[in-house]
Amino acid sequence: APETQSTLQQLEPLAASDSPLDGVGLDVWRVLTEGLTRSLQMHFEYRKIAQEEPMLRRVDPWGLFSVSGGWYLQGWDHDRGEARNFRLSRIQQVRLTSIRASRPEGDQVQEHLFHRFDIGAGEVHELGLECDGMLRNWLCESPLHPSQRPVPGGVSVRVRNLELFLDHLLALPGLRRLHPPEMHQLLLERLAQRSRQLCGEISKP
Repeated sequence: APETQSTLQQLEPLAASDSPLDGVGLDVWRVLTEGLTRSLQMHFEYRKIAQEEPMLRRVDPWGLFSVSGGWYLQGWDHDRGEARNFRLSRIQQVRLTSIRASRPEGDQVQEHLFHRFDIGAGEVHELGLECDGMLRNWLCESPLHPSQRPVPGGVSVRVRNLELFLDHLLALPGLRRLHPPEMHQLLLERLAQRSRQLCGEISKP
């Protein structure tokens, strides 16, 4: 794909240098870029943040992208049966197969996989935002996420990075309630935590 080739060309000098890209060894980096260039399915060991032992993943690679200095592999996870983003620094023992990788047409998947509220390997959370009229109108003009849909009294979204999304909601005036109820309670707990942190900073000499 043209966008993949463009990314690889831009990063080629980094891959050839002695400094690893985002903590990734050059051997891993070279296999990843070869798999993208040749559109081949790859197998690798992947360790999530809270996971001690890595797990085998079978992935059809689609592209590379960077967020806040970290690099990610975008692709179809055959073991999870859905599109996923993988942090390059957590990939180990990658090897290519002879299986041709499938790829979505156009921008069917790219638009939401590159979003900051989807970075990570967490499960998808479907949330409903109950808003006042002003906030709802603003969200309709400036959606929080490509998955956003209008619902009675607000909007709904589907995101993976729940913590980052909840932190963003704390800054939205006009948010009345978050659904389901357990998510609203989690939002209140994060608000209380932020308040305690702020009070601690203010009380410092």
